[in-house]
Amino acid sequence: MTKSQAQIKPLEGFEQYNEIEICSNIMKNMNIFNYDYITPLLIGKGPRPQVWLSIRKPETFTWFYVVFKNTPYSDEILVDTSKEFITLIKDIEGKVLFDAKKISDEKVKINSIDLRPFGFNIFCENTKLTLGQYNFSGSIFESSEINFQTSLEDLYKTILNRFPAGREAAYLLNAKQPDPLIVKENLKRISLGGDSDHRYRDEYSKIDALNFLKVLEYVFNNPLSTVQKQNV
Repeated sequence: MTKSQAQIKPLEGFEQYNEIEICSNIMKNMNIFNYDYITPLLIGKGPRPQVWLSIRKPETFTWFYVVFKNTPYSDEILVDTSKEFITLIKDIEGKVLFDAKKISDEKVKINSIDLRPFGFNIFCENTKLTLGQYNFSGSIFESSEINFQTSLEDLYKTILNRFPAGREAAYLLNAKQPDPLIVKENLKRISLGGDSDHRYRDEYSKIDALNFLKVLEYVFNNPLSTVQKQNV
């Protein structure tokens, strides 16, 4: 059974490593990447690396755990903790998608990573780390998060696909330059269970609308991101 990332905060038992070594790169006091206001991959301290991994539900900005503290929540993957200090995530055919080893209480080394099956263009090839459209080798990152940010255009398209009926979509379709305040008002109406034609009054629609609101707020509060979201 999947768990919504929004339903389990703060994470109990999560303590971040001070240093992550990944494909010849060093990241200090930071996560590997963020996606808008979400951190899809968290690697925490423990007898071996503790992993939390989230994916985005299609046509929404609602996130669900597929791995929660080394416990898989998807029939498509398994987590192998049979080796000391090592955590492996594999697909159902046995291909390793994530291989992390605890080096010390403060450092973890990621020997391999491929998050493309989960919808992220993030993977390693020898010493090269690919994050979206960018490649890194031998780089050192300190405290500054690598952020992927949704564009307003992508956000509006996703809202249209998720809520194709009613005034919420009609406004976006007819507006050449949508007013974010009006978009917020329409999303808030859905999130409170009061959309214009009663089609989106279920709990999933309310949750999705609330998450759209969060992304919209994030985009406007963070106009410049480290990495703009493109094919991430």
